[in-house]
Amino acid sequence: MDNQQSLTIPAGLHHFLEQASQWLKRPMNDVVYDAIVQYVATNTPQSLADRLKGSQQDLERYHEQDPDMNKAIEAFIQAELAGPDPLEGIPFKEEPPIQKEIRTLLHG
Repeated sequence: MDNQQSLTIPAGLHHFLEQASQWLKRPMNDVVYDAIVQYVATNTPQSLADRLKGSQQDLERYHEQDPDMNKAIEAFIQAELAGPDPLEGIPFKEEPPIQKEIRTLLHG
């Protein structure tokens, strides 16, 4: 290796790499190098383009079956109506008029 680099690795990952090195009976640098090579090989612009092309083909096939996306819209509506969504929060109930008056008198 001509050009050496240093990497900052979180403790948990470092521990995992040490274990992998022991299991594989290979130096940790080799394990890291192989992982980086594999990551780069699977995340090249061409491999990403191939994955996106597959997604695009899936969308085109769906569009041929349901050009106005009526099925998708209906599925979305049914999912929204299926039950309460905790991320939407809880709506506040309006205070009864007498409670508003009391609160106004107490707090000005």
